[in-house]
Amino acid sequence: MNVGTDSEPEMVAHAKAVQINYAQLLIVECDADFERIRAAGRASQQAAADHQSNHPERARQDARAADLCERAAQVVLDAGAAGDDRKRRRLLAYCTYTTTVSTLGAMAPSIAEDAQRDFEQTLQEIDAEPDPDEGVPDEVRFKGPTYDPATGRFRIGEGADGMVAHWQLNTPGTGMEHGLIFGPEQIGKSNVLRIVLVEASMEPKFAIWMADPTDRHHFPGFLEDIATKVATNPRDSILLLREAVRVIDSRTKRGRFPDPTPQRQGILIALEDAHQLFADNIDATRLAERIVTDGGPVSVALIATAPDTDLAHFGDSLTLRTGLAKTNRMPMGSNATHMIDVLHQAD
Repeated sequence: MNVGTDSEPEMVAHAKAVQINYAQLLIVECDADFERIRAAGRASQQAAADHQSNHPERARQDARAADLCERAAQVVLDAGAAGDDRKRRRLLAYCTYTTTVSTLGAMAPSIAEDAQRDFEQTLQEIDAEPDPDEGVPDEVRFKGPTYDPATGRFRIGEGADGMVAHWQLNTPGTGMEHGLIFGPEQIGKSNVLRIVLVEASMEPKFAIWMADPTDRHHFPGFLEDIATKVATNPRDSILLLREAVRVIDSRTKRGRFPDPTPQRQGILIALEDAHQLFADNIDATRLAERIVTDGGPVSVALIATAPDTDLAHFGDSLTLRTGLAKTNRMPMGSNATHMIDVLHQAD
């Protein structure tokens, strides 16, 4: 079956062509939303595990569904559409066109012609929109820290409309603040986290602990140099969280400690890819719950990055997700509004 073009045909087996077609149908059904597709895949995997013993045929169906979701998610990633709304809509238009032609075009040529006209018109409309990145530089030189000790916050970014976004490192008289940075892969979550760490590192009253359970992000050398503790695997990451809980217990016995000083520093814990540590790990989840629940008033804070707001990424803990996102929540990507709505509904 030719799934290429007349000039550059790509001949594939019928089974693979069917898989491609069904992956595109799934993309259309999920509005080319990477996180929705991933969530469907996780649900299918869980269903396959649940049905393995009593309903093996159902388990096989669920496993095939999970595989289909994985294929569809990879298509979205390959198209660069996971964090780019314009590319997401272009991919959606393409999949809508190809699936319409493959399922209905043979029965009625006019349907294929209408689908092609709709496809071309959609692309023209998308291309006619102003580029949201126009005028936005690829790099911006760091002009120095903007942390204000009186408010405990600093400038973390500025929108196209001139609106300034702030990050609350601590609230004077109350304690340090946790944070959640969330969005699809390769959207820039690690860069946002590094901005927070750079600002904090320039204040002697903050100490930085860093954990990257998969060792995938490779913290820049200067951050590793200023960090008090660094963990690059799941085991050491859990040990780091356990040490933070011991600090919380020790400080709590001596009373509240809301305002860190250079002599008695506040601890800022940066956790990359939190879902890699919390998913199916009760120990790590419970430790993190303690930090977000009791750490702030004694100046211990946790900032985590995650692909979305799915509770599975937080060990199925609403307490953990809510605690992380209570004060600082930084959504990124085309699905940002939906993810914020999820958090609001849980508040």
